[in-house]
Amino acid sequence: MSDIVNLDRDLIENCFFRLNAKLQGAGEEGEVVLFGGAAMCLVFGSRGYTRDTVFEPKSNMYQMAKEVAKEMAIQEDWLNDGITL
Repeated sequence: MSDIVNLDRDLIENCFFRLNAKLQGAGEEGEVVLFGGAAMCLVFGSRGYTRDTVFEPKSNMYQMAKEVAKEMAIQEDWLNDGITL
């Protein structure tokens, strides 16, 4: 696992662009919904990113997100669905 990296707006956007490219390359569609700190970080560039997301398809997105993490040298769990609704 990589060292903890403070995920800012630019890095998060880059990660999502890479994740999208991986989904497209696999001929798959995915959906990510951002809440709380994650949304605030992307929309307003505010404080550090928090993992407030919900996404589908779970297994494929987790695997692709881990690949993105390795490419970007960031923590594997940069994308997780730990939010409780």
